[in-house]
Amino acid sequence: MGLALNNGMAFTEGTLQSKSVLIEGGKITRISPQKIPAEKEIDCTGKIILPGGIDVHVHFRCPGFEYKEDWVSGSLAALHGGVTTVMDMPNTRPPTLTLRDFEEKKEMVRKTAAVNFDFYMGYNGANLPEIEAACGKGLRAVKVYFGSSTESAGQDNLENLAKLFELAKQKGFVVAVHAEDDNEIRKNTEKLEGSKVPDLHAKIHNDTAEAKAIAKLLELQEKIGNKLHICHLSSKKGLELVKKAKKGGFGRSVTCEITPHHLFLDSAAYKKLGNLVKCNPSIKPRKDREALWKGLVAGDIDIIATDHAPHTLEEKKKPYKDAPSGVP
Repeated sequence: MGLALNNGMAFTEGTLQSKSVLIEGGKITRISPQKIPAEKEIDCTGKIILPGGIDVHVHFRCPGFEYKEDWVSGSLAALHGGVTTVMDMPNTRPPTLTLRDFEEKKEMVRKTAAVNFDFYMGYNGANLPEIEAACGKGLRAVKVYFGSSTESAGQDNLENLAKLFELAKQKGFVVAVHAEDDNEIRKNTEKLEGSKVPDLHAKIHNDTAEAKAIAKLLELQEKIGNKLHICHLSSKKGLELVKKAKKGGFGRSVTCEITPHHLFLDSAAYKKLGNLVKCNPSIKPRKDREALWKGLVAGDIDIIATDHAPHTLEEKKKPYKDAPSGVP
């Protein structure tokens, strides 16, 4: 059945213009400055017609953490925000590490999701055969926690990662990485032990931790040439490394994302919001936020993804050390 979205504004040829849009068989078949007759019409006067958003980084907490969120609440929140496709991360309980986990998660989510969906598999240093098997079942991306984060152990063994990168190059899937250096974070934690300043988290998970990890990952990718995606870029130092890599030999295979919280908040937010803005990588000083905006406008940053990661208020009200990281 044809559906006409009439009398709206659509972004075409570089500007917002008065347009009507015809959809047939699930595809846009006509864009016109005039009203389009169809079996079903929606009057979009005063509204902007936008394509559905794709969010490649969400944590919908299922299975295992349904008390934080389930696929009904998560997918409806996405839909209300104009997002019609999401990609869910693997740090659930159990984590998505095997082909069986991957397939069972699909079957579970099909029953309740209000939007299109896909999943990452996780990498634990020992599940390459499972990842290879999932490649035949539609696997598009594998998530690596190069530095440890909430409920996820770090995998920073470069010899193991080289094997994953080789498989990624062979099979064509993307390796998406949470890039923070555990040694730098441990050093900062020891140095700041006992400190109670509001922006403690930004000083522990600092820009050096991000830059060190990204530098190691890019060096490995430069040798192998697989598709590498840097998740939730948060610092000027990290951005400069990615920009440089994109100009290199395999640069077209390097992409990156930023989140709304890294764009709209800086370390001043810790004083007011405390653990509510505790996330990994941390929200950093204003200079980093400004650099991310410049990188986005310049086209150095490929996509915006939310890293939607809900926790309960009770968990967030715990002392700093015990409160989990994540921003919904």
